[in-house]
Amino acid sequence: MSALSKCGLIGVIIAYFLKQKFVKWAGFYIRYSFWAKAYYAQHKDKGKPHNGIIKSLAFK
Repeated sequence: MSALSKCGLIGVIIAYFLKQKFVKWAGFYIRYSFWAKAYYAQHKDKGKPHNGIIKSLAFK
C-alpha cells in the first residue's frame, strides 16, 4: 500500500468516525434542546423513521 493510499484510508476512517459522533450527539441532544425536540416531533408526525430523523438533525 502506498503512502498516498494509506493517507486516503485514514481520511475515510476519520470522516466516518466524526460522522458517527455527530449522529450520536444529535440523539443525545434531543433530550435537552427544545428546538431538537420540536424538529424530531415534526418529522416523526410525517412518518419518517427514527434513524433518518437523527441523521438529518445531526447535519442540520
